[in-house]
Amino acid sequence: MRRAFCVRYLAVLVLPWTGGACSADASGPSAVTLVEQSAASGPAADVELSSVPASSTSDPKPAESAELIDALDGTGGARPSPAGGQACKLALLGDPGSNPGANFAEWIGQRGPVVDRHLTGPSLEGFTVTKLESYQVVLLDFLAPTALLGISPQDLANWVERGGRVIALSGYGDYPEVVAVQNRLLEPVSLGFVSDTPVWGPVTQFEPHPITDGLDSLTFVGGREVSHDPLDEVIMTVSDAAVPVGVVATRGAGRLFLFGDEWVTFDSEWVAMPEIEQFWVNVFDWLGGCKLTPISMIK
Repeated sequence: MRRAFCVRYLAVLVLPWTGGACSADASGPSAVTLVEQSAASGPAADVELSSVPASSTSDPKPAESAELIDALDGTGGARPSPAGGQACKLALLGDPGSNPGANFAEWIGQRGPVVDRHLTGPSLEGFTVTKLESYQVVLLDFLAPTALLGISPQDLANWVERGGRVIALSGYGDYPEVVAVQNRLLEPVSLGFVSDTPVWGPVTQFEPHPITDGLDSLTFVGGREVSHDPLDEVIMTVSDAAVPVGVVATRGAGRLFLFGDEWVTFDSEWVAMPEIEQFWVNVFDWLGGCKLTPISMIK
């Protein structure tokens, strides 16, 4: 059985940068903003991606404060990227995982991207195509079966075809419905997660690829097998059966990476497994459009 506190899951998307700024904490180096839009900000093009009535379960309480954070550079503008120019923007869609994972968003923010989190509720419902177009990276975190988004699966697919990038993580619980919203979002691009049986690692079987460069082992605690098109490239597997848990794909001008577990975002794993930092640098490097500052330039 998966541990009871593992109840959430994650994914990331990337799109060509169209400008705009995000805010960050002036008291520290990270650029993480929690976006809490009020219902008065205008109706969203709500697309219900779940057949479960919204009243059947309560929305999970976010583990992060709902405070809006001031701009990192003190002026309200985006910070320069390591290569110069404006930093790219990363949107985290949904609520954070149940285990502490604040270091993940802070770590990314320290290395270039400006990070916004759109929590379940008005902010996530108001995440429309217009807002999607303003990000280079969108990370889908825990999306409950009752979650409502302002984009449809086809909106996402069209965005990817035009050059969007996607990183999707899974896990978050043993019940099949936990992957329902992500699978519906990813269905038009023929990707997703197998919902019936959790898979256990760690991941130690890697195919040669820029994402696997320098990796020997990654945490994988009751995650999911990745479903994919036969032409997609499997770069990570577990067990003698070689169950695919890491898959890269291209769709039009876009790139996608699916990894079947969310534990690579938890603070506990960042302390225990230094390779997780290299994993994320590799992922962003391969996706393109939002390169992180190399670890050697930070330490």
